Amino acid sequence: MGLPGMLNPDHTDWGDNISNYGSKCSSCSSQAWLPRQQRQVPSLLNTYPLSLTSCVSLKYVARDCYNSTGVRVQYNENDFWTTTYTISKTKNKFTAVGCDTYAYLSGEQNGEKYWTGCMSLCYSLHNVVNGSCSGVGCCEVELPDGLKIISTKVNSYYNHTGVSDFNPCGYAFVVEQGQFNFSSDDLRNISSKRLPMLLDWAIGNETCREATRNKTNFACKGNSECHDLHSRDGYHCKCKQGYQGNPYLDDGCQDINECEEPTLNNCTRAKNCVNTEGSYNCRCPKWHHGNGRKDGEGCVADLLLVLKIAIGKYIFLYLIVSTLSSDYFLTYP
Repeated sequence: MGLPGMLNPDHTDWGDNISNYGSKCSSCSSQAWLPRQQRQVPSLLNTYPLSLTSCVSLKYVARDCYNSTGVRVQYNENDFWTTTYTISKTKNKFTAVGCDTYAYLSGEQNGEKYWTGCMSLCYSLHNVVNGSCSGVGCCEVELPDGLKIISTKVNSYYNHTGVSDFNPCGYAFVVEQGQFNFSSDDLRNISSKRLPMLLDWAIGNETCREATRNKTNFACKGNSECHDLHSRDGYHCKCKQGYQGNPYLDDGCQDINECEEPTLNNCTRAKNCVNTEGSYNCRCPKWHHGNGRKDGEGCVADLLLVLKIAIGKYIFLYLIVSTLSSDYFLTYP
C-alpha cells in the first residue's frame, strides 16, 4: 500500500504526466511531496508538517500573444491530467492575466465535462492594482472538487490591438492560493515565473469502514481518525483533536500541551490550567468554585465559605480577647 512520502524535490518520475511539468521544492509552500507507488512513510516526515496535499511546479501556462498590428505570434493551451491524485479545490485558483483576455478551464468531474472561466478587460494601467487579482488585469475563480483532468485556454476579444504597448499577451493557469502575487509587470511578461499547483492524495480506494476491516494495512495509527473522501475514492487520516503530528506513523500523533500556549486553552488564569492526555482542565483557586473557563462560569468566589471563615475568625479573636481580659481582672482586682 502506498503511503504519503517525501521525495527528492528534483525528481520528476511521478508515474503520471506530471513529469512534463517538473517540480522545485522552493516553488511550493507545501512540505509533502508526491509519493512513488508502494513507497512507505520515511521517518524524515517526523520533522515536517504533514499536509494532505502534494505539489507540482508548472513550467508552462496557457498564453495568447499578438504583435502591435494584431497578428497572433504565439498561442498554446495547457493540459494536465493525473490518474492517482486530484487537483486540490481548496488550495488552488484558476487565474487569468490580461487586459483583453477571456480564459476558461475545462475538465472532468466524476466522469462529466466541466467548464468555468473569467474575463478581464482594461484599457490602461491606471486602474490596475498591484497585489490584487480583483478583475482588472487579473481575474480568478474557484475550482470544483474531484478534478483529475483539466485543460486551460485563453483568448482575446480584440487581438490586444488597444493594449499591446503594455499587454501583448493573455495568460491562464491554475496556481496555489497565495503563491501568485499579481503585478502590472505580469501584463507584459509572465513567462519567467514558476507556478505551483497542489494535488490532493488519498490512501487506497476503500472507505474508512472497508479499510478498518484489515487492521494490518489500515494506515491510520494511534490517536488518529479516518476520514472518507466524498469526491473520490480512498481515505485520509488526521490526528484527533488535542493531538498533532503524523497520523501515519506509530506514535506519530502526540499530545498537545494546551497549557503552554495561551491561545490553545480557555482558562481564566494560565496558572490554573492542567494538561491532560488529548485535552486540558481548568482549576479554580482556593475558596472559589466553577469550571475556570472563559467560555463558562469561570471561577466564582465562595462567599458563604468566606463569610463562615470571617465569622469563625471573629469569634476566635473574641474568645481570645475575652480570656485575656478575664485573666487580667482576676489577677489584678
